[in-house]
Amino acid sequence: MSTSELPTNVTEFVAAPKPAPVDATPKAGKAAKAPKAPKAAKAPKAPKTPRASKSSKQDGPQHVASEQTDAPRTLFAARPRTPELVVGAEPRVDLLPPEVKAQRKLAALRDKLLLVVGVVLVVVLIGVGGAWYLAQQAQQDLAAEQARTATLLAAQQRYKKVAALESENELWQTAQHVAGATEIDWQDYLVKVQQTLPDGVQIQSVKVDSETPLAAYAQPSSPLLGARVATITFTASSAELPDVPRWLDALKTLTGYADANPDSVDLNAGEYAATITMHVNTGAFDNRFATKEK
Repeated sequence: MSTSELPTNVTEFVAAPKPAPVDATPKAGKAAKAPKAPKAAKAPKAPKTPRASKSSKQDGPQHVASEQTDAPRTLFAARPRTPELVVGAEPRVDLLPPEVKAQRKLAALRDKLLLVVGVVLVVVLIGVGGAWYLAQQAQQDLAAEQARTATLLAAQQRYKKVAALESENELWQTAQHVAGATEIDWQDYLVKVQQTLPDGVQIQSVKVDSETPLAAYAQPSSPLLGARVATITFTASSAELPDVPRWLDALKTLTGYADANPDSVDLNAGEYAATITMHVNTGAFDNRFATKEK
């Protein structure tokens, strides 16, 4: 920088002369002297003609300092002390144009966006990798189960006959259950009927009519009569006139009893013969095959 480019008030950076310190404490035995008045400033000398600059370094601070020393001191006698000039200090004024600041903000925003995009990309890659790993595990599990199924099918072929026998056995058991669903143990049931009769009364003849697994038993048309699955018609003989109401009350104690009616009482060769019709319900079924169900 040349001397022509320097400001005109460059001499303001030159420090004003410091006044001599005055000892305010008076010496013992002597009166304190009044401070001397400052000397009058000398007249300023004419500034010298600056030499031609050889390089940019000679036009720098050295030339400014030399010109500051040549400035007249009388100009600063009445001015306050100003701070010294510090070369290379941080600038006090921001001279950057707004475009540069906006460009810096855009650059910072771009860096943040790139960081966010990078994080999202990493998360997506981790998700894709996890999904691929789970898919591979599922494929391996499926292959293992398929191999196990093939092994079981091969072993099943060796026991094919056993499986056929088991299936046939189940079929027979189902047939027994269906066929025995309406079965009544008539021998045991007639013994129980005989036990209800009074002493000296014997059953002479029995007629049984019951339903089958393929056909349901006919039900009475009267709503006062109960449902039935079989009918027993028997004839009992006795030497004395039978007490029919007593017989009917005894028959009510049988399992599966529905109702009973006396048909007739006849006297033949000194013996009385009484015919009774009795109906039984589902309580008379023995269900001997029901316990074998799985």
